[in-house]
Amino acid sequence: METCVNDSESMYQFTPKSVTYRKFALHEEEPGEFDLKYSDDDHGEVQAELYPRLSVYDLIRLLRDRPASVAILDLRSNLEHKKVAIENSVNVPFSSVSLKESRLDVLNVPRLEAYLRRKIVVVVATAHESAMLMAKFLVDCSVSYVCVLNRGFGAIYRSDDKLLLQTFDYMNTLAKFVPNIASFVEA
Repeated sequence: METCVNDSESMYQFTPKSVTYRKFALHEEEPGEFDLKYSDDDHGEVQAELYPRLSVYDLIRLLRDRPASVAILDLRSNLEHKKVAIENSVNVPFSSVSLKESRLDVLNVPRLEAYLRRKIVVVVATAHESAMLMAKFLVDCSVSYVCVLNRGFGAIYRSDDKLLLQTFDYMNTLAKFVPNIASFVEA
């Protein structure tokens, strides 16, 4: 029984809150700008999806608090990835891969299996359909903990070729929502 409780607690601590989003859960506060928010139309679409969505808020928390526990697959083109990318993300241009065979080596990324092992795998793309297809492919390849960034790369990209994650203004805004980020901003 103790093992079951310990395993349950570990799973609870490991799982980002947005992947277990409940529309009718008791929300003590309105969802913030960086949380998941679904309209009635969105809710039906999300229920039909097989892979959970991760909020920008949870991505920031993972990158800040547990960077070793997250693996990010960026499906944009090489050119777009070189222009601006999430630190330590792996670029797998969606247009250049064939997902017909359920083997990670068809993605032509050295040591990809080791990079993904025992991590929360976040698929980031500009097109949601591409992200969902890659998520399915990864699960078919026996990769665990796969999720898709809600609203894709556009949710974290600014028009001045910076990521929201890289800007001082963003960190100050986020400080209102994320405990202990003030010390992170000053560092």
